[in-house]
Amino acid sequence: MYEFGDNLFQHIPLVMMLRMMMGEDMKQLWDEKLHEFHKGVVEHAAKLKRQQIGSLQAFRQRMAAKTPVKPQWSRELLKHRKVQVN
Repeated sequence: MYEFGDNLFQHIPLVMMLRMMMGEDMKQLWDEKLHEFHKGVVEHAAKLKRQQIGSLQAFRQRMAAKTPVKPQWSRELLKHRKVQVN
C-alpha cells in the first residue's frame, strides 16, 4: 500500500510500549493524531499518483502529436541510396 516508505511504521513496537504507559485520554488523543497522520499520508500518495498520471498523459499526447504521419527515411538510408545510384 505504501509505495514510498516501506519503513514508515518501523517504530511501532516502541509506540505500542509508550501507548501502554499512557492514560486513556492520551491514548485517545494519540489514536486521533495517528489516524490524522495516516489519512494525510494516504491523501498525499493519492495526490502524487494523480500528478504522475496527468504528466504521463500529457507526455503521451505530446509524443502522439510529434509522431510523423508519413514515414521518413533516415539519413543513412538516403546516403546509401545516393551511393547506389551514382
